[in-house]
Amino acid sequence: MAHTPGPWRVSLLDEHDSLTILGGDGSYVGLAGIRGDGQAEANARLIAAAPEMAAERDRLRAALELIIDCEALAEPFAAPSRRDPDEESLRLQRIEVVLDAGRRALA
Repeated sequence: MAHTPGPWRVSLLDEHDSLTILGGDGSYVGLAGIRGDGQAEANARLIAAAPEMAAERDRLRAALELIIDCEALAEPFAAPSRRDPDEESLRLQRIEVVLDAGRRALA
């Protein structure tokens, strides 16, 4: 199940100054407390940042997976090799493809 689309925002919707979190489509996400309560206001901002934090987590996870893939591809090159030069060239090209994908993911 997917979360409510972002960006989320903190809003004061009623006469009680309730800190309400609304989704990007205006739908109700949650209630964090009352305006004037510093901790509740900080919590409301943290909750409202959840979609952006989740997107950043996903971006970092993808970048980490690419780094792990690069390390696995580069491992055979850690020590001198007596492989066929054409095979080595192909391996280097594959590493470049993965590194380019990693650079794009981090851009």
